[in-house]
Amino acid sequence: MKAKVTEEIKEMMKTMRDSGMIYKKISESLGLAQSTVIYHLDPGYKKKAIKRMMEYQGERGDRKDYMKKYMSNRYNNDEEFRDRVRANSLRSYHKRKNNERK
Repeated sequence: MKAKVTEEIKEMMKTMRDSGMIYKKISESLGLAQSTVIYHLDPGYKKKAIKRMMEYQGERGDRKDYMKKYMSNRYNNDEEFRDRVRANSLRSYHKRKNNERK
């Protein structure tokens, strides 16, 4: 489980940084990842991290739409693929029904 960075810990990080400690030493002394320390102390890093996350989410969304279209197209145009999907779906359906009966 990840520990939350409280206001108290943020203040300790700021104090350590103001006294001249480097990020690596601060992270080691507080038992945090170096990126966590940088995230809380450097506002530019925080903005970049958020931007990267948003871009990644966008890429995942695009890929999801692509896969949905690809699978639909393949299902409609490839008879062998369609038969395998149907067979697999029926197997899954019967497994669920058998488990419900028990």
